[in-house]
Amino acid sequence: MGVGHVALIPVVRGVDFSGFGPLVSTSTADIWGAAVGNERTVLGWCRDGSCEPPNYGMKTVLSRQTVTITVPGTAASWQVDFFDTTTGTTILSSASLTRQATNITVPLPDFHDAVAFKLHAQ
Repeated sequence: MGVGHVALIPVVRGVDFSGFGPLVSTSTADIWGAAVGNERTVLGWCRDGSCEPPNYGMKTVLSRQTVTITVPGTAASWQVDFFDTTTGTTILSSASLTRQATNITVPLPDFHDAVAFKLHAQ
């Protein structure tokens, strides 16, 4: 396991993975990512979409990015916690979100390289 994998252990600690599966998600053009989850918890990760071979260029900071995730279940209120993917231990920020039909739109905090998040139904 590389350092990045170890850093994300706090993001998954205590998560019940029963019923987890890949979730449909769309994001703003500058980022790339994925989400998995169930009707109670969603785990996601997004990275700078410009970090591609052969140059692996990255922006200094990514701002005003969003990801919209189709989430199973009916929970209307959610909390999202954002994690530093380098250390995994730092919660960068938290926010309350409201489901719109089957989707939750997550406004990401400013980040460099990558950001991880955990959504919890309230």
